[in-house]
Amino acid sequence: MGSTDQLEVEVKFSVDDATPVPDFSSVEGVAGVGEEQRFTLSATYYDTPDLQLTRNKITLRRRSGGPDEGWHLKLPGTRGRREVHAPLDAGDATDSHHVRPPRALLETLHEALPAAPADDDSADFIAIAQVDNERHVTDVMVDSPSSRGDAESGKSAISYKGAEFCDDHVSSRGLLEGGQAQHWREWEIELSPEILDDRNDGDGQRDNHSFADDFLDRLSQRALAEGAKKSSSPSKLVMAMGDTMPD
Repeated sequence: MGSTDQLEVEVKFSVDDATPVPDFSSVEGVAGVGEEQRFTLSATYYDTPDLQLTRNKITLRRRSGGPDEGWHLKLPGTRGRREVHAPLDAGDATDSHHVRPPRALLETLHEALPAAPADDDSADFIAIAQVDNERHVTDVMVDSPSSRGDAESGKSAISYKGAEFCDDHVSSRGLLEGGQAQHWREWEIELSPEILDDRNDGDGQRDNHSFADDFLDRLSQRALAEGAKKSSSPSKLVMAMGDTMPD
């Protein structure tokens, strides 16, 4: 199987161990909340020895566990982040000092950052952080914009996964000189590809970005109401690297 490409739009929250998980069922636009699922995730993050990726806000990791295990390359964008996936068995990560990411990810990386290695022969990556996570996942369903008038017509409303709520219990180790072990809890609310692609409100007038962003904002307000705080860290990698994070 080759690489896949998608848009990641999410918000992150800092919470302590006692913060209760939000009940999203009464939030406007929520059609239902799924059963909680639990996954054990283990990710190693990689960079060039001079940390070209980290300095350019690019993330490369290989993660096992969960439904999307594999290699993940995350690139900054104007709206969210572009996320490119490759299978777990692609590339070569047996030697943490001389890692070879999958060729498809190297090609994408080189397009975004020309100074980065372009192929397997020139690739020279090292492990910079280890992040292990017990993830509790809940799907939040939303009514399709095209079915909002169905209640009046007597038809059944059509719903789909609008967002994913993740309650993460994280342990990390910085693998560069001076790196330390850390533990924390955080929440993520990530919009689904379906809601980002839903442009049709029955009249062809709906702005899918506005619809999705409004939904994400309402979920975020519920999380804040439970005592969460918007995270000051943009990623788990930044947290894991701590003082070894380059300026």
